[in-house]
Amino acid sequence: IADRTAALARAMREGDGEAVLVLSGHLSHYVADLHQPLHLTRNFDGQETHNDGVHMAFERFLIERRRDAFRPSTRGEEPPRPIADASHEGTWKSTVARWALGRAAEIFPSAREVLSADTAAVLAVRREGSDYYRELDRRAGPLARRLLAQSSRATAALWLTAWIEAGRPQPSSWRGAAPRRRE
Repeated sequence: IADRTAALARAMREGDGEAVLVLSGHLSHYVADLHQPLHLTRNFDGQETHNDGVHMAFERFLIERRRDAFRPSTRGEEPPRPIADASHEGTWKSTVARWALGRAAEIFPSAREVLSADTAAVLAVRREGSDYYRELDRRAGPLARRLLAQSSRATAALWLTAWIEAGRPQPSSWRGAAPRRRE
């Protein structure tokens, strides 16, 4: 995350709009991965605890079934703040790295909550014929919503950090920054 943020800042400073788009995407992917608690464990798919398949169930299928219920709201929130102070040359990248490690330490304990929710949802299906995803949402949906919101805010904060470190360049001056249309 720190390396991608530094590379994004460099691309912004150099006015390389194409690289800004690519690196922004890479950084957002890494930040999203950081906010998926199972990515922080060796037991990333429940293979060590008989929760096989929990990774995709929690990360993808739970959310895809009710996309609108998982869309973060930005109403009433303060604008994101940069992660690091770019005025302290040479230390901002290490500050971003420390931030990422701190976030990992905060998020890691949530892996147990996801695994427990999966186990309980599977038991509810076996005992009561419940819908697995409804049960998983009831038990782990609030966590997923919170982590998605935190991930989107963290991504914005890191993009802002890179932009400040780059000297606050005007995006309109970046070469090749026009988004491509999908056909």
